[in-house]
Amino acid sequence: MKALAHATVLAVAVTAAVATARGGGPPAFALTFDGRHAPATFASPNGLEHEGTFSTNEPRCSSGTAADIAIAAASATARRRFTCRNGDTFDALVTPLSFEHGGEGTWRIVGGTGDLASLRGLGTWTSVRTGGSDENPLTITFTSTWTGAAAADATAPVVSAVRTRALRLSGSRARLTVRLEIADQTPPLTFAVTVVDPHRPDVPLLRWTGTTSDGALSTSRGIRVMRATRTLRLTGSVSDAVGNTRALLVLVRLAGR
Repeated sequence: MKALAHATVLAVAVTAAVATARGGGPPAFALTFDGRHAPATFASPNGLEHEGTFSTNEPRCSSGTAADIAIAAASATARRRFTCRNGDTFDALVTPLSFEHGGEGTWRIVGGTGDLASLRGLGTWTSVRTGGSDENPLTITFTSTWTGAAAADATAPVVSAVRTRALRLSGSRARLTVRLEIADQTPPLTFAVTVVDPHRPDVPLLRWTGTTSDGALSTSRGIRVMRATRTLRLTGSVSDAVGNTRALLVLVRLAGR
């Protein structure tokens, strides 16, 4: 369930980051990566990695070189290290790697060094092949264009309060109310909340997702629970516009009338 919530938040957060970069919030981030296939220097599913040169609109790192340093085969995600001319670096997750020489996907900056230690960001990329053939993969070259948002912010949103109330109305009927109070320096926020009855964890009672610039969120709705249920379980996450994420886990006592 945590994986599902995280995937939901990431997908919504990428959309929010691109929209925010166009109309306020964290600064727009743009990067062009001129890449090529090269023999992998680490364990790689096909023995290859992507490497090349890049340029950005980030004044602290306008250009440099980049290369994959790890690949998660199950998710087709590469962790790529970008090395600026001054020696500072930042790492980004690029998904799906197999589409990068002709397709589109998402990127997320997850760490850095030097002046870029707190750089975080996320967005989307599109890529076109510029040369080479499938018969000889080492000849393939491509250009990948990134857009989105990035900022010097490595702090996850602070969820100052999670207020919940579950009131049983009859044997199987109840009313659930959830309120979140969130503080963050890089709005908008994206959130995903799921509530389940532990007796039936595969049937969500509540799936609540969205994007907001307001630090106070609430929802209330009728639900059906098992007669033996005494506690509900709330899981979820809250992300800011550059991808910092806070996980949620709360047990909700089901009270009688």
